[in-house]
Amino acid sequence: MRSGVCNQGTNYTCELAADEVDAVRKIFKVQVTAPQAEAPPVALTLAVVLPLCLITAALLGAVLATVSCRRSELLSKAFDIKSEVIRQHEESRTPEEVVTLQRDCPTPPRLLICYSSRDGPAHLKAVNHFAALVQQHMATQVCLDLWDSLGVAEEGYMSWYCRQIQESDFILVICSPGLKRRSELPGGDDEDEEALSFSPNAHMSEAVIRLIAEEVGRARARGQDLSKYMAAVFQYSQQADIPVELGLVPHYTLTRDLALLFSHLHGVALHRPGGHLKINHLSEEGFAALPAGAALQSAISDAGKTMRRKMEDVA
Repeated sequence: MRSGVCNQGTNYTCELAADEVDAVRKIFKVQVTAPQAEAPPVALTLAVVLPLCLITAALLGAVLATVSCRRSELLSKAFDIKSEVIRQHEESRTPEEVVTLQRDCPTPPRLLICYSSRDGPAHLKAVNHFAALVQQHMATQVCLDLWDSLGVAEEGYMSWYCRQIQESDFILVICSPGLKRRSELPGGDDEDEEALSFSPNAHMSEAVIRLIAEEVGRARARGQDLSKYMAAVFQYSQQADIPVELGLVPHYTLTRDLALLFSHLHGVALHRPGGHLKINHLSEEGFAALPAGAALQSAISDAGKTMRRKMEDVA
């Protein structure tokens, strides 16, 4: 008997011979191998793993669906709250009514502008640009002596003003530090008067303003409406520059109160129940977008600088 070893076990070769029958030898081979563990059937593995995967996927899907539904509910509630807040805000917001001015109004209000010429050329320039803004963008006919030099020369300064005072619908006195100082000067201080005069009509302009103050006093004594008369100061002046005689008439600060001035001239209310009147290009910020508004803003700035330098020199 021979044996041999291979990777899978041991091989045996056997040879048998029996003399009783014949002398034929029988050879056969025997292979002895170690027993091997049987692999689990594939069907059994799938039967165990597949249900587990399905259960895991179902649980994961249920969790995702729950989270998604919860998030949708939260977003829906937040959207409902925001929608309600927006709706309440829109309902509570005051509607605006935009007014477009008609330049060719058949009967525009007539406005006489009076001023003191004792504050120098910069102040006169601001007055001139303000009158231009009112004439061009406030649907108002402006009467200004600087624009009618020929008429003033023909009629005379006081005669021209007396006629304009009677014919005008409104009278606006632009007050300034020079006007205030003039009212406080002693009657015989001619030297100080000459120092403050920058125009040959300086004394006449003061006389006109005194005349207007007398008109206001008479209207008040008769119980008449004082809405025809107004006083205003530019931003470089103060309310204290307004004479006491004009203390009862409406006061405006320019250019902050342009919309209020428009309301006064045209008799329209800026605020009414459930609405607000918005006038194009007459807001405190929007007027500078107009060429006339930009020119007025520049003139007021220059006049303010001049006023400050004069005050520093006096101090």
